[in-house]
Amino acid sequence: MRCPISTVAILLVASAAVAQDVAFVRPDPPGPYLGLTESDFASAKSFGPQDTVLATTYFYWYERHSGVNMRYEDGRSTMLRTPVDIDDYSYLSLNWHKRQLRDCAAAGIDVVLPVYWGDPTHRGEWSFEGVRKLVQAELEMIAAGESPPKIGMFHACISLEWGPEGKVDLRTPFGREWNYTIIRDFWAMVPPQLWAMVDGQPIIMLYNASFAAAHDQSCVEHVRREFAKDFAGRDPYIIRGDGWNVDTESQVTWGVAAYGPSVLPCAAVGPGYDDSVVPGRAPLIVDREGGAFYRRSWEKLLWLPPTERPRIVHIETWNELHEGTEICETREFGRHYIEMTRKYGDMYREGVQLPRSGPFASAHTVVWCAPGPNVGQGLRLLPQVGDGPSEPSSRGGEPCRVTTRNPYDTCDYLYFDLDDSFAFWETDGSLDVTVTYYDEGAGLIHLQYDSRDPEGSIVSGAFKFAEGTEFRDTRTWRSYTFHLPDPRCTNRTHGGDFRLASRDGPMAIGRVSVQRTR
Repeated sequence: MRCPISTVAILLVASAAVAQDVAFVRPDPPGPYLGLTESDFASAKSFGPQDTVLATTYFYWYERHSGVNMRYEDGRSTMLRTPVDIDDYSYLSLNWHKRQLRDCAAAGIDVVLPVYWGDPTHRGEWSFEGVRKLVQAELEMIAAGESPPKIGMFHACISLEWGPEGKVDLRTPFGREWNYTIIRDFWAMVPPQLWAMVDGQPIIMLYNASFAAAHDQSCVEHVRREFAKDFAGRDPYIIRGDGWNVDTESQVTWGVAAYGPSVLPCAAVGPGYDDSVVPGRAPLIVDREGGAFYRRSWEKLLWLPPTERPRIVHIETWNELHEGTEICETREFGRHYIEMTRKYGDMYREGVQLPRSGPFASAHTVVWCAPGPNVGQGLRLLPQVGDGPSEPSSRGGEPCRVTTRNPYDTCDYLYFDLDDSFAFWETDGSLDVTVTYYDEGAGLIHLQYDSRDPEGSIVSGAFKFAEGTEFRDTRTWRSYTFHLPDPRCTNRTHGGDFRLASRDGPMAIGRVSVQRTR
């Protein structure tokens, strides 16, 4: 879900909104489950401390007959692959929801997270009607003796852009109310017996914070306070996504279907990525390798000691067919990914631990050399990271990689990823990173890395600073070794394990090596 792509859905948000200069007044909720008491949760069940929870994002925005999110304006399909039930692929169809839920259960999925776009002015009717149909399907299945997955919320955050003057500022009373109403409306449509809860707390996963103009901790505290008033004192279990600089119960990253598994407090895996059918993008294609990419992602989670594994695993995604991250049944792949999810999910639950394996499991040193992004032995440059653009070049007669203008920051970055067989979920030991750079200009070159120190940076240690070195403008090639005393190496620096940074101009890097030191 790199960005919203539905022309039809976008048109739905063009209607008038409340004026920005007046206090926001919550509209009536779109469902009846508001003003709850504890007795309303009498039949609800919660995942406890010993439970492992598999959750997946559930894209219900498709409607076969009208073409919403199924066809572009020129008639081309939005889908990279074809669902087996394409003729009934619709958020309005109870049979479609039931089939998806049965397949989720077959895959061992405990929680579906409907990707919710609804906004406080109730534009974009598919967001609301789709949730209602999902709820109806679950209730009918339960009445028939079935056990569908519980329902959590995936707050897509898209509607944070739909304020009366564009992006809402979540630091303001208006913005906090706008955001809370989105959350309130979703849960008002879901009966408590269907809620996905951890330790009694309903699960809310937040997508990217960039859709809001700004935010701070007050927006989270406002949600907690108001949610408790409306829903019998319940406190949400909030899993924050990328860009949210706030304190919540857990954290997850998006993009693992392309970059490989992540082990934040909420782990994440995905099967591969291909957005070549989405117009207006430079395609990013990560080959599924016949299922090997997904298998390796799960096996890396199984390298972790059972006592250190996150209790929730997010599977990206159930059926995001625009970007080719689906694990649902398709004509091209059948039920292969459903069966793989069941197999590895069961192993994860049962505490099976696999030995680390791969080409660099016993290596002492790994190396990257310019100019190519992926040339080297066990270390690669990540060229697809948005705030780390670079290009091949040369300095002093030697090939190198030079950073180009970063459209998202005043700092230049280069992201590097260690082969997971060399370093992944490190529990002890240290690393030395030796960087060969062209010494030109002034300023500082420093390194930030994925560390074991949870207080090491604003992202649970994922961007901890190592000491830096100054450019001296000698116009020669020089080397500097960064010492990393506590590396974690779980791909938390935007899909990699560390990044080089310069705030004072471009960097020209010729070689990087990483060595085990103890």
